[in-house]
Order: sequence, then structure tokens, then C-alpha cells
Amino acid sequence: MTSIRSQSPRLMALLAMSSLQPVLAQEAEQRLSTVEVRGTAAGSAQPEGVLRRVVEATELLRMNDSRLAEALRRLPGLSLVAGRPGQPDQITLLGLGPGRTQVLLNGRRVPPGFNLDDIAPEQIARVEIQRGQSAGLSGDAVAGSINLVLRPAAQQRQRRLQATGSGGAAGDNTRLQWQQSGALPVEGFSQVSQGLTLTAQQRDWHQPFDITSAGPADLRQESRRYDGRSRQLQLAPQLSWAGEGGQSVSWNGQLELGRMHRDVDYRVDTLSGTPPAYPQHDERFQQRRQAWRSDLDGRWNLRPGWQLQTGLALQGQRLNSHFTDDGSGLQDLTLGRVREHSEQFTASVSAELGDSHTLTSGLSWSRQARQESREQWLSAAPVSQLALAAGQRREAWFVQDEWDLSETQQLALGWRQERLTLNSESVRQRFTQALPSLQWAWRLPAGQWRSSLSRSFRAPSLMQIQPRPFTSANNEPLDPDTEGNPALRPERAWALDLQFQPRLGRDQRVSVGLFWRDIRDPMLSATAWRVGALGQPRWISSPVNGERAQVRGLDAELQWPLAAAVTLDAQLTRSWSRVRLQPSGDWRLQLADFNPWRAQLGLQGRIAQGQWRLAYAWTSGGWRSSSPGLQQRSQPGARLDLSWQQRLPDAWQLQLGLEGLLQREPLTWELFQVDGGRYLDSTRGQARASLRAGLQRSF
Repeated sequence: MTSIRSQSPRLMALLAMSSLQPVLAQEAEQRLSTVEVRGTAAGSAQPEGVLRRVVEATELLRMNDSRLAEALRRLPGLSLVAGRPGQPDQITLLGLGPGRTQVLLNGRRVPPGFNLDDIAPEQIARVEIQRGQSAGLSGDAVAGSINLVLRPAAQQRQRRLQATGSGGAAGDNTRLQWQQSGALPVEGFSQVSQGLTLTAQQRDWHQPFDITSAGPADLRQESRRYDGRSRQLQLAPQLSWAGEGGQSVSWNGQLELGRMHRDVDYRVDTLSGTPPAYPQHDERFQQRRQAWRSDLDGRWNLRPGWQLQTGLALQGQRLNSHFTDDGSGLQDLTLGRVREHSEQFTASVSAELGDSHTLTSGLSWSRQARQESREQWLSAAPVSQLALAAGQRREAWFVQDEWDLSETQQLALGWRQERLTLNSESVRQRFTQALPSLQWAWRLPAGQWRSSLSRSFRAPSLMQIQPRPFTSANNEPLDPDTEGNPALRPERAWALDLQFQPRLGRDQRVSVGLFWRDIRDPMLSATAWRVGALGQPRWISSPVNGERAQVRGLDAELQWPLAAAVTLDAQLTRSWSRVRLQPSGDWRLQLADFNPWRAQLGLQGRIAQGQWRLAYAWTSGGWRSSSPGLQQRSQPGARLDLSWQQRLPDAWQLQLGLEGLLQREPLTWELFQVDGGRYLDSTRGQARASLRAGLQRSF
């Protein structure tokens, strides 16, 4: 970071300007009505369209959340899937799981290793929530896309310092952030701005679990405890230029240095039957991460009514890890190294062919590569060395045609042709996806109908196709090794979305909709006793393709002012899913991370110089099966968050919050049946609330 700080901001600006030939913001979903576009942020600058919701920064930052995941949790149609201990939360749309929800940054796929904590909420200009697939965006969007559009550097001088902390029995989280922006004088260029965000954060977690395991002839009681700490330092510089007629150039960069360590202690008491191979052992994992991102975007007017947009993104990360697993008769040392990088380029031209007709065409190209090496020393075994490589490449072109058919009807037709190439070891797969899309809006005196029919896909991640084994010390059916599958195919899906929004008064919003997905080659996990990459028979879980999956559901959204300073918002979703493994098989399985019922209720208001919010979320439980032979049961989940923000003298703000109230102790069951044997695990965790406090000053 020292070398970057020493660079002259003027030199960086001149290099960015001189190296850019009509390059500009990424391709984006196109508008369905003529509106005035405000601002110069990169990304899709179009307003709300068919089945597309635009959330501006003012709404996103209403409660000054310290983490982006906390701010996104409140948005309609979005939900968060909790990660494993020490792992970040993942966002999902329509409850179809994180892998089927495409997350974009300025209209492009997020970099390797991205998580929501990499971006501060204050860096976001708006969030665009798109159901289904749009021709101008990557087709890897079975549920839809969430586009995080970064805020450009401001001309007005701004300074902001924020410190937040949260604590509870489950862990602590502290964060310190400095942001500044303002005009940058550059000879020969006007309206040049610069910005800088510096963030330091630390997170500690403590999560104990009690597990009861019952096998065909065994009964065991296990105590498992996770403890860890992660530290991150991020530097995010910005440069931007705004010209006449909406022309702009922007550069966003980010450097991140991170360290993480995680300790897991296993203690197993055998009540009857045969004890496991290692009843007591301790895992120690340490990792260092270096990540970087550089995005260059622009928008230029070629002639009246014609606009060129292009974007270039370079991203990468390096991971170095040290893992030990020690116990009676067990000594495992593993050193790992991962190198991952990606490049993306997009270009599009839009032309207004009349007052009610717009044609847009463009292309995109991206490449991602991952290299991993591992050296492992096991007691009484020779050194094991493993080197793996995987990669993917995407090329696409698209055309989208939009008409205002009348004063009440709008139609958009799109076609995207996308080619996907997957490489893992000696296996190479190539797929060509034809992705048509149709969007239609019909405004009536009583309200507005919106509909969308589109085709999309879901590509496997590089981790899923890389046959790198992650071993489990005791290796049992419900605690297997995990290993990638180089022959894994992408999912292909048709999507239908319908929505009706009645015409109501100011600040009143009600919508009712339905969604349907038909997925071919759905990806799911399967556990079997077989010979894997280690060359010996073990219980191994790997991703595989099923034959077909179907999802359908209903959702409703309400936003209603109750009084002059109090607003109610509510969301309810009911959905069904089923999966078939073989063409002639039955529909016994469901998609993973799937909840048939989800509900959210929120109240927010203002009092004097402060504002408050109450947010309640609920998900259903019950039995489900998302893998052959495996059934899982969970309890209904509930969560209540309270937050308060108060203005103080001299531009100070105070934030207080209570998070995770009303939670029940998580209790889950897993039942695996194979070859006449039954294996049952019941896991009980702990649910603990936390207190959050923050102080912020703008000057």
C-alpha cells in the first residue's frame, strides 16, 4: 500500500484519461420508458423497469448499517443464507440459494473470493434487483441478478469518519472507516474528482455445538467448538470525470490484506459401539489473503441519440494457508496456496431510433483461472503433493429491442448468445447457451402488470469442478470428505415472472407476484463410499447433476405509511421446489437452502433528531431432502433486530442496535440411509443476541 499512496493523484488521473479510448460503463439492462438519467455512476444507469427494482442510496443507508449484508437484508425479495462458522453471509433472491443468484459489481461479475463485507454500504450508489435474465447482463442468473453500482467520486468536498463495534457471547466485530472525496484539478480536464475509502475491521467468533450421532451399532455424543478471528485492511481509491451530455469516465480500485485463523476442537464420547478413529483432535487453520480489483468504465455520446458504453475489470487474489490436525495417533500438516485471477471486458452501443424505439447491441468477454497447490504430511505416510488448475472462459453477444407500443404498453425483446468453456485437469467442456428474453408492461387505471419470460443458466464454480480433496479426520457418512467434479455441467433454466402493482397513493406500495423456474441438469451433492483422489475408498461428497428441477411460488410486498413519521413494510413468500434425479424417476428431492415460507415485517419512524427501525424475519422449518439418501430437518427460525440513530451536535451521529433477539437455539437433524443402514445426527447450537454501537462524523 505504500507504493500506491506515494503515487501522485494527478498522474493517476492523466494515465486513466489518456489510456481510455471511448471506454465506458458496463452493459446493463435497458430501460422500458423514457426518463431523465441522473448521476454518472458506473453500471446500469437505467431506472426501474419490468420486474426490476432500483434502490437508491438514501433508502439503503437509512439506518447507517456498518455492513452491506445488514443493509441488503431489509430490501424486498432478498434474504441472507448464513455461512459456516467464520464465513460471510450469502445473498439469495426468491429463496433459490446463493449459487442461483447472480451478484454483479457495476454490471460485471464479482471478483474471485468476493463477499459482501468487501464493500462498505457508503460506497454504493444504488442496488438494482432484477428477476429473471436480461439480455444486457450475464445469463448466469437463474433466480435473477443483484447489481451493486458503486458511487462515483464527488466533486463536493466530503470527509467522513465512522467507528462501529458489536459484541455478544457469539463474538465481537469492530470496524473503523475513513472516507474522503472532492474535486481534483487536472490541466485540460474539468469535472475531475477523486475519492478514497480506508477500512480496517476485525471479527471474532465463538460457536459451540453439541452433536448426538446414532449409527447402525453406535451411539456417540460430540462437543465441537469453533473459535476464530479475521482481520482486514482495505484501501479503495477512485477517480472520475463527468462531461457534457452524460459522458463520464470512472476508475475504481481496491486493495485488501487479510488474515484469518480458525480453531476447531472435537471431543467425542462413545456411549455404545465402536469409538471413532480419532475421538479427540484439534484443527488449527491460518490463512493470509491478498486481493485486488481495478475497474475502468466510461460512457460516450457518438452522435445524438447514440451512446457507447465499455468497461474493463482486472481482479485477483492470493491465498496462503497453514493447517494442522493433531490428536492421539493423528498428526496432519497441510500447506496450501491458491492463485486466482480474472479479466472482464464489456461493450455496448444503444441507439434511439425514434421517440418510442431503442435498439441496443453489445458483446462481453471474461476469463477466470485458478491454480492450487498443496503439500500434506500425515503421520506414518509419505509426503502428498497436489497441484491442480481450473479455469473458465465466457464470450457473449446480445441484442435488445425496446418499444413503447402505446401510452400504456411497453415491450422489450432480447437475445443473448453466450459460450461457456470449463477446464479442469484433463476435462474440457464447452457449452453454447441461447438466451432469449421477453419483458412486457401494461399500465391500467387500476394498476400495472409486469411480466417476464427468459432463459438463463448457472455455471459451476471453479471449486466445484476442481477435484481437490478436503478430508475429514473420522470420515463418516454424515462427515465425509468433499471433492469437486470435473464433469459437472451447468444448469439451464426457463423463468417466468408475473407481478401486479395496484395504483395507490403517495408512499404506498403493494405488489403481488408469482414466479416459476424449470431447471435442467440441477446441481446437487451426493455422498457415496468410493475411491477418490487419495486413491483409497472413503465416504466422499461431490457435486453431481440431476435431471430436472422445478420451482414455483407466490410473493407479496407491502409498504404503507401508518402515521406522519411511521412506515410499515412487509414481505411474504410461499414457494415449492422438487428435483428429479433420472428422467423416469420420482420427484423426491428439493433444492438445497430452500425454505417454503419466508416472511419479513418492519416498522421504521422518526422522532425529533433521530430515527428508529424494528425488523422481524421468520422462516419455516421441517423435513426436506436435497441429496440422494439424505434428509434434513430444521426448526422454524425467527429474528428481531432493533436499531436507533440519533443526530448529535457538530455533525456527529450515534447509532445503537440490538440484533438477533427472539432467536431459538438452532436445532437440526440429518438422516442418511444407505445399504440398509441409518445414520442420524442431531446438532444443537446456541443463539445469542448482540449489541451494536457506532459513532460517525461528517465534515
